[in-house]
Amino acid sequence: MCGIAGIWSKNLNSYDTEALISKMLISLKHRGPDDEGFYFDTKEPLGLGHKRLSIIDPIGGKQPLSNEDGTIWIVFNGVIYNYLELRAELITKGHKFKTYSDTEVIIHSYEEWGQECLQKFNGMFAFVIWDSKNKLLWGARDRLGIKPLYYFFNGQTFIFASEIKAILASGLIKPEINLCGLKDYWTFQFCLGDKTLFKDIYKILPGYQFTIKQNGSNLDFSSKEYWDINFDYIDFEHHEEYFSDKLLLLLEDAIKIRLRSDVPLGAHLSGGLDSSSIVCIISSLLGNSSIKTFTGRFNEGPAFDESHYAKLVANKLGTDYHEITLTADNFKDTIETIIYYMDEPAAGPGVFPQFFVSKLASEKVKVVLGGQGGDEIFIGYVRYLIGYLEECLKGAIDETAKSGTYVVTLQTIIPNLNSL
Repeated sequence: MCGIAGIWSKNLNSYDTEALISKMLISLKHRGPDDEGFYFDTKEPLGLGHKRLSIIDPIGGKQPLSNEDGTIWIVFNGVIYNYLELRAELITKGHKFKTYSDTEVIIHSYEEWGQECLQKFNGMFAFVIWDSKNKLLWGARDRLGIKPLYYFFNGQTFIFASEIKAILASGLIKPEINLCGLKDYWTFQFCLGDKTLFKDIYKILPGYQFTIKQNGSNLDFSSKEYWDINFDYIDFEHHEEYFSDKLLLLLEDAIKIRLRSDVPLGAHLSGGLDSSSIVCIISSLLGNSSIKTFTGRFNEGPAFDESHYAKLVANKLGTDYHEITLTADNFKDTIETIIYYMDEPAAGPGVFPQFFVSKLASEKVKVVLGGQGGDEIFIGYVRYLIGYLEECLKGAIDETAKSGTYVVTLQTIIPNLNSL
């Protein structure tokens, strides 16, 4: 991951902007240990900052990065997985590249297709572009919100960063609790919409883009959705075998393109279905190359230790297996550090073992693949099963279960009731 930050303020001079961006980047140093960079506009009180974890083109991908004439500048956190294909397409359209990085692909895509370039990107990303010709600051967050992007805006000052703590580090806004966000968290264990637990600090929503334009002595902020999940279409023409084959193809394609890296990579391996499936597919794609896998375990008994299953997968595939045992002392010694890095509380306790497994992985590799999100897609949580069961019961009572609005029926979900 990298860290990005920036300020455009009508209330600051260039000297102040430089000092504040430097402070913001200090708070993001854990996100980018390899390099840092700055850009400060000569005509506007605007600055961009970047802390880099080098993944693709470690030498040439330094940020902030510009186009050929220096009129467009970008700071970017994430990966554009299909950057090689886009790069080749842009070269045929006459664009000239000075690096082999995916960052430069975003710049030239913006030059070629404007804001519609978002439809071209397959990746996880948060980026902000300064278009000096049009006096325009434009940014976006990936479709599912994998990469974070927060902001503060009051009409004359716009501040953005990868983490809330960087916005606070600017000193232009005091940390105050957002009572509406707190009510959300107490109710849902999550802040709804673009709210955070901090007053006047918001998040760019997943699948959204934003624009900052100059309007006299003020700035105008606008945002709009560029992508959302479509729930309107259900395919009833194919059977289970077709969907299982298609799912495997999609997984293989997604994993293959994520293996593009100029640095060592590995994978989390809990022993569960999601991470085990990913490691198996990685192994099949890499052939004889051994992949490094990373597992966390607890000593509190079999109910809290799934390392046995992780080892079965690792031994079967011949991975380079690494394991860490977590203790109560680990929790006690690191909980404050974890809270600092998280900025806001997370509802589940998984952040604790993930922190230590990720720390273990960072000692061996720079990139890891994992099974995050599998439960959300495949109804892996009991609460999802309960909700789905309620809909199936409703369909059975209303005699609408076979009207073409349900993926499964009450009859097919009954065998899974023991999960409740």
